Amino acid sequence: MSKHRIREALSLKDLEQCKHMATAVWGQDSSCSVAQMSVHARNGGVVLLAFEDEMAIGFSLSFPALWKGRWVLWSHETAVIDQAIHQGIGYRLKLAQRARADALGYSSIVWTFDPLVSRNAHFNVNKLKAKVADFIPNCYGVMTGDQLNEGVESDRFLVLWEWSKGIDGIDRSCDANEKAEQNLGGKSVFAITCTGEQQPVSHRIDEFADTILVEIPGDLKRLPDMLTRVKWVDAMRKAVVTLQAANYRIVQFTYQPSRNVGCYIWGRVE
Repeated sequence: MSKHRIREALSLKDLEQCKHMATAVWGQDSSCSVAQMSVHARNGGVVLLAFEDEMAIGFSLSFPALWKGRWVLWSHETAVIDQAIHQGIGYRLKLAQRARADALGYSSIVWTFDPLVSRNAHFNVNKLKAKVADFIPNCYGVMTGDQLNEGVESDRFLVLWEWSKGIDGIDRSCDANEKAEQNLGGKSVFAITCTGEQQPVSHRIDEFADTILVEIPGDLKRLPDMLTRVKWVDAMRKAVVTLQAANYRIVQFTYQPSRNVGCYIWGRVE
């Protein structure tokens, strides 16, 4: 029998545990308050707690949002404590979130993530098969009180995880991302490469290429200094804006352990 379980968080004690984990990950000023979580948990949102035996090891917070003219469940915070990472807890939290969202009448979940975090890119693009639907430069402003991103502009990818026939019969019509995937192959070029010193090197983007490759660091914590972090934000922003304008979409993400480098694979939408 699994020692892990996930349930809704409704009591103040539950929500205080969520707040404690959020503060440990993002800092006091960057996490939602217990009062905010309580409102969302009781009014169309989904707040979940993950446990190992009786110890809280992860949580997720989501709430209703009007996105591009339709109501979605906006997944704002999801975290797993360091001692419990690489055990599939984040994946189970997302599946539980989707099941609860479906029961509440939602047909899609939306959230944002840092384009330069390889682990999250793999999780969202490969594991969950969510679609990168938008890019938002400096989405939350310059980060303050965030232990991971202090002083850095908060560029984010917005991802869409949707289903139209209930979670047991997902309908994935041939949308822009899938058309882009069908066009992979042929000529491929790099827009950004990552050096052995984890520095970004930008290349002229050939907008006639079938496939564009965009490398990112495998682990931001291993960057040599904050200046390098800022260089990556700038290089990534310029590449993404150019690729979106040229009608490319992200269709895959890969990781090379030997180089500690991740890579977005972009395909053109005809």
